[in-house]
Amino acid sequence: MLLAMLLAMAPATAAGEVVAGKTSGAGGDPAAGKITAGKITAGKISAGNFIVAAASSLQGPFRELAGAFAESHGKRPTLVFGASGSLAQQIGNGAPYDVFASADERWIGRLAARGRIDADSVAVYAVGRLALVTHRSQHLAGLPEVLTARHLLLLTGPGIKVIALANPRHAPYGAAAREVLRKAGLWDRLAPRLVFGQNARQTLTFVESGNADAALVAASMMPRGARPWPLISAALHQPIRQAVGRVSGTPRREAAGRFIAFLLSAAGRDILRAYRLLLPPSPPSATKARFP
Repeated sequence: MLLAMLLAMAPATAAGEVVAGKTSGAGGDPAAGKITAGKITAGKISAGNFIVAAASSLQGPFRELAGAFAESHGKRPTLVFGASGSLAQQIGNGAPYDVFASADERWIGRLAARGRIDADSVAVYAVGRLALVTHRSQHLAGLPEVLTARHLLLLTGPGIKVIALANPRHAPYGAAAREVLRKAGLWDRLAPRLVFGQNARQTLTFVESGNADAALVAASMMPRGARPWPLISAALHQPIRQAVGRVSGTPRREAAGRFIAFLLSAAGRDILRAYRLLLPPSPPSATKARFP
């Protein structure tokens, strides 16, 4: 019934994929934002599919993972993308997802503590990196592959009038970007130039459309084969440990477990690595026992 209610509110987009979670206040003060829990704003879900809810910064790798999983297992998951905090709130309110891949392990931990994620299914699958992207490539000319606080002074220049971040209240990469600017001593100085996207994908769209001159976003959003975006030094923010878990009580428990096992497999890790995600040590052989 809840799934039907969510679909009734969802205008169609690409088959097998939806975007979840609206936030008011996007483009302004993140404190003004409120998450509308349990609301999917685009797409259709087939009743026979299992549903993977994933952080919006994972669109590239998870589209590839879904295709590879379908080839090897004969079943393609429906992908739902949104800010990790928004998806977590939806799961807490009973949204009918089967797998949750968060860009921050803390959202998974909170749901597991509430009994909404199976604790024995939780695994850290990657560590994310933050990158700088600009609307005009000349702003990045001469920069090294990894940027320190000194390099971020370019954001104070006259050619950078609008800087986009994901809303730090519920988007892990937005929280990391805020931490970076604070450690660099630039948060207050740049505050008048900041706009906030409701998730990582919208934040990058601000730059792609020219509505922002620069953004701090997940490096995993860089298209494969594109010129690499400079990374932000990991010393400027806490590690972005990304975790996955199976939603408790799902009637598609077996399919959900198989997808998590595939994500943690060598094939899944190869896809994650291609999108500049750092990988934790190889998961133990017990993975197959956990997800038969």
